[in-house]
Amino acid sequence: MSIRLQELARHDHRRVRPPPTQDRINIPPFCTLLSTHNPCRERSVFNPMCCAVLRLLNRSNSLRSLAAALLSRNRTIQANASNDVRNLPSGDGVLKSEPRKARTDGSEESARPDPPTRHVDPVRISTEGGPAIVDHCEVIVEDVLTIMVEAVGNITVMCTPTDTVALAVGFLFAEGMITSMEDIVRLTPRSDPLAIAIRLADPGQVVGGRNLIVTSSCGMCGSKNISSIREGSKPVGDTLRVSPEVLRNVTQQMGNEQDLFARTGATHAAVVFSADGEIIAMGEDIGRHNALDKAIGKCLLDNRPFRGYGTVLSGRISLEMLAKAVQAGLEIVAGVSAPTSLAIEVAQRSVITLCGFVREDRATVYTHPHRIQGIGELPD
Repeated sequence: MSIRLQELARHDHRRVRPPPTQDRINIPPFCTLLSTHNPCRERSVFNPMCCAVLRLLNRSNSLRSLAAALLSRNRTIQANASNDVRNLPSGDGVLKSEPRKARTDGSEESARPDPPTRHVDPVRISTEGGPAIVDHCEVIVEDVLTIMVEAVGNITVMCTPTDTVALAVGFLFAEGMITSMEDIVRLTPRSDPLAIAIRLADPGQVVGGRNLIVTSSCGMCGSKNISSIREGSKPVGDTLRVSPEVLRNVTQQMGNEQDLFARTGATHAAVVFSADGEIIAMGEDIGRHNALDKAIGKCLLDNRPFRGYGTVLSGRISLEMLAKAVQAGLEIVAGVSAPTSLAIEVAQRSVITLCGFVREDRATVYTHPHRIQGIGELPD
């Protein structure tokens, strides 16, 4: 298989195309699927191999319709993306009110064409010999959001189509493309297909072009250098102090407010909270990292500083979640599940208080326990 992939990759690199037939879709270069006006498009190192993968997928009858749908969607985005970008104002001032308006005046709804759940009628069977029944239920929607950043590139995110403006802003912040809403000149949501066009005040500060696919299970897809995240983590502030009861109450309140999870059982959540246990922002999504991006993005849209805040997550705590917390300067990262070894390593370097297994009657503090009140002296 690897030899055949290399052959197809070399074949694509020479720009030689096999003649199209009735059952083959002539797939363009992979970077064209992701980018429209990207100056780095032709230099994409991913182009040959990804073309080979797509061409192999195209030969499968079961995936041919999916390939056709992706191509159709890309043509629509290409046809409209230039209009979104060219119609943006070229003034020197940053339009501070535009991103907030996108969230509050209903345009966020225009970027969400479908409800976040759909009704299905599966068959529920018994594993103990009972009768089968039709189970009327809801399933979560997984959609494709394209974040088109002018003069930088496109990011394709697999997500739940809610709070998409907050997701886009939070993702750009976590990737270091922006530091605040001051860095965004214009933000334009679109609904068909689901996309957000963004103009940055200084796109030149973004190192290199970005053409990425971020799946609902991949939180590190956008990061170029994982070793720099591990070794270059900056220390966060040290102003937050909370009681164990605050951790418990915030975790319980987050669970109570997970509407999509209650309806589908298929989403994660993340909240940003203050010292007194107030939930400042909450995100819910099929992806853990998307949920945190949404919560962070809502804080940015509301011009809230992150100093003195913490976050609670509904799932395991892995490296990508810590990287986002470090970028935002969140001082406590807590979760209902366990952390990974890299998460503990980054939390230790960044002076973040990392708590796992936050449940009704317990929590495990892995790093910097001084922010948790009432711990006292620990036995050896």
